[in-house]
This record gives sequence, structure tokens and C-alpha cells, in this order.
Amino acid sequence: MQFAVSVKGKFNSNRCLAQDLAASVTAWQTWLTGTQGASPHTVSAYQRDLAGFLTALSERRGRPVRLADLPGLTLADFQDYCDARLIEGHAPSSVARLTSTLRNFFRFLAAEGLAGNPGIEQLTTPQIPRPNHPHLSASEAQRAVKTVAELSDAPWIAQRDAALLALMYGSGLRLGEVLALNREQTPTGATLTLVSRGRSRTVPVLPVVPELLGSYLDSCPYAFRRGQPLFIGVRGKRLNPGVVQRQIRRLRQVLPLPADTTPRALRQAFANRLKEAGSSLEIIQQLMGHAHRATTRRHLDGS
Repeated sequence: MQFAVSVKGKFNSNRCLAQDLAASVTAWQTWLTGTQGASPHTVSAYQRDLAGFLTALSERRGRPVRLADLPGLTLADFQDYCDARLIEGHAPSSVARLTSTLRNFFRFLAAEGLAGNPGIEQLTTPQIPRPNHPHLSASEAQRAVKTVAELSDAPWIAQRDAALLALMYGSGLRLGEVLALNREQTPTGATLTLVSRGRSRTVPVLPVVPELLGSYLDSCPYAFRRGQPLFIGVRGKRLNPGVVQRQIRRLRQVLPLPADTTPRALRQAFANRLKEAGSSLEIIQQLMGHAHRATTRRHLDGS
């Protein structure tokens, strides 16, 4: 089967899918959101991937696709479509997500007793070239925390940036997680509990962080109230991630840091500090908030 169809956005289920398959797709999407706890972004991406495949299948057959059509699909049917996406110029990472989408959908159908297809389990995922993200040593991370304060003339901004980087390095937080913190979540002790999409994790906090945060809050010209962001910009609004990324780029110029150092490198430095201290992969995974151990391994490998 030759596929050469680029499909963007959602598909018209009335035109491409028979009623029984449309109902199964809806049930799958509900399962992703509810039982699996997938984010709206993930569900939307999976829906686009499945839409492309089923739309191309419908156009090839000249009629809406029925649920009964799916068990008869061969490995070549799946592989040809994925290969066509690569030929069209889609990135290997996008096609890798597509293969994951198809497996997920067909496994759901099989688990629900709706349709099975053994060929989907043989579908190969394209190799994704992973750039090497440099390991930031503990001494380099500490030097970055101390030096970032020297890049700002305003004392409160200098103290804000030092506290922010120290929290990222000391607790292994994502940049988005740090910037999402509100005033009442200011860590004052040895731990910090984060809640995201109904899941919580508790991370350690370096002893210096509450002190740095206290200096920042005391010197900040804006009043802080419950519900307001912890880290704010010069206009009193929640700090933009681009500001932090720019400061990291400036740090690369004034310190002997790896050329590709990003905010993510601070999170990697946290993971490697735990590893060097003898923490198990399971503990590091929990503290990093990873759903899969493979993701934790990639952080420890620097990829």
C-alpha cells in the first residue's frame, strides 16, 4: 500500500470513519485522558497522528473505514505509511510518536475486545538522533548560581536569579515547574512538594535555597500575596522562561561552561549528583518526576 497523504488537524469522522470505528476512537481518547492521565497536548498529538493514518486509509479504499477493516491490515500497511511520512520530510521524532500512537490505539482495541492486529507489534520505530547535552559538574553548577547574580545591576533581580538557579540545581526541577510556583509554595525547609495533574512528588531543597529566597523576597519591590507567582519579572508578572534562558547564555560567555549548556543541564546535574551519592535509579526517577526509567537513564547518560 502506498501512502502519500499529508493530513493536518483533526479528521472528519463522518466522512472517514464508519460509526463503529468513530465510537471506538472516541472511547480511546476518553481512556487516554481519564485512565491514562495523558495531558491535553499528548491527546491532541495522538489524535492528529491517528487522523492522518485513518484518513489515508479511507482515501485509499474510497469509503469510510470500518472497525472490521483493522484486523486485516498488514505490517506493510503500517510501515508503508510511516515510511511515507519520513519521505515527505517529517522528522524521525514525529514518526516515532506516530508509531507509538498506532500501537497505543490498537492495543486499546485489543484490550477492549474490539479488534486485534498482531502486525502492529512488529512495527519498527525510526532511530532518533539524540544530541548530546553536556553534563554540568557540581562545581560548575555552583559557580553558575554564584555568578548569575553578577549579571544584574538590580539587587533584587540578582538575588532572584541566584535563588532560581539554586532551586533548579538543588531540587532537579524543570524550568516550567520552577516558574509555575506561587508565593505560598516558597520552600522554607528541607523539602518541597509539587503537584501536577493530580500527581505529587517531594524533592529535596538545598539548605542555601530558603536563605536565597528570603533575600530575594525581602528586596523585591513588589508585594507578594497568596496565589501570585514566586518568581516575577521587572513588571511584576510571572517570569518569562526566555529571561532565564538568556541568563544561561550569558553565563556561558563569562564562565568556562560547556557550549551547549541550557537550563536543562542544571536538572541533569541534580540527577548525576544523586547518582554519585549512591541513589538508585528508582529513587532518581521518582525525584525527577519521570514516568519512565528510560527517560531517567537518558538524563544520566547526558542525552
